[in-house]
Amino acid sequence: ALLCGLASAVETDYAAGTKALPLQQAGGTARAMAMGSAVVAVDQGSASLLWNPAGLSRMCCKEIGFHHNKGLGDISQEIAIFGSSLGKVKKGEKGGSLGGIAASFGYVDYGSFNGRDDLGQPAGNYHASDFSGSLGWGIELLPSFSGGIALKVNQSAFAQKSYELWAMDVGFLWNVIPTLDLGVAYSN
Repeated sequence: ALLCGLASAVETDYAAGTKALPLQQAGGTARAMAMGSAVVAVDQGSASLLWNPAGLSRMCCKEIGFHHNKGLGDISQEIAIFGSSLGKVKKGEKGGSLGGIAASFGYVDYGSFNGRDDLGQPAGNYHASDFSGSLGWGIELLPSFSGGIALKVNQSAFAQKSYELWAMDVGFLWNVIPTLDLGVAYSN
């Protein structure tokens, strides 16, 4: 419980100018937002791609997910995720013999802003938005221990400028006992 609280506190710190594309890390799914974004050790099916790609190793079927989040002001986030198990899924077990794979496409719309020049005078309005895409794979490395990796690309656009960012996430998930999972993820 203490580790989850710390993860949540770090996740929701949006100090201006210290992170690239901070809202791409916010929410994602209603379940994650309801849990304060402390879902690194939670099996979420294809949505595991957003938090811990090792969770993809537990997928047993094909999934399509559409997620919509509305934030403060005009901010809205849309995410579409497709995931599938790879290889044969044995009866009574979680995940395919070759793990699971997922892809996501996301869009964050920040709305319109009043532009100002260097002297603070009105200089016209501009629009800000982010696009993102991810591809991830998770597989059981040892009995009850899974690993995963995800490649991400993000494009941020505002005031007729555009910036691209490539990143990679790595995660691990360990089923300690049937009712306890521990997870760790490095989300770049």
